[in-house]
Amino acid sequence: MKRKRFSLIKIFGSVPVHPDKFKELDKKLKWLGECEDGDFCVGCGTLTPFISKSHHVNCSSYKDSDEYDEHVSELGRCPECDSPDGLSMDSSMELELSQISCSDCRFIFQRSLCEEDLIIIFNNKYQRASEQGAFSYLQENNMFKHELGQVVQVTISGEEGHIKGRAEYQNDANQYYVHYLSADGRAMNAWFEEGELSPVELKLDN
Repeated sequence: MKRKRFSLIKIFGSVPVHPDKFKELDKKLKWLGECEDGDFCVGCGTLTPFISKSHHVNCSSYKDSDEYDEHVSELGRCPECDSPDGLSMDSSMELELSQISCSDCRFIFQRSLCEEDLIIIFNNKYQRASEQGAFSYLQENNMFKHELGQVVQVTISGEEGHIKGRAEYQNDANQYYVHYLSADGRAMNAWFEEGELSPVELKLDN
């Protein structure tokens, strides 16, 4: 089945829109179509769903960072802009890279290392925490539900693929970059939220 292409900008004129209005979008387009504009929030249509403040104020994913002045990211404050909640961790198995970046400025700390080692080097470089503290952060917060390289299924469509990259955000759901075979037989790459994916049980022949 070939995915029908659509544009939220052409349909609504601009996004985000009020969640009640976004419900008017055809469900087949929303869940099974291919959006020409890129990734979008399924609640309000913003094209930058990983940025909490970009959602419509009535969207359940909207959060104003000003409301969280007292909260400090587990990774600490950004060493460049001093943002208390802007730092997040990203990694790509395909590129064999991990990075810590800030959503409030252009700061990026990137190395060809696993996430654990990157946090240790980051903490040492910016004198943020001990090596034990870095490992405790990963163990206590259980960053991701799915592992890099894991075979997963797009729950709504049943399409299967494997995780090539993943991203964690301070005020939004974890996201995964999946290489999968679409229903019409094409090889595709796309970002999905954690709740949109299910693990696939590999069936072994006896």
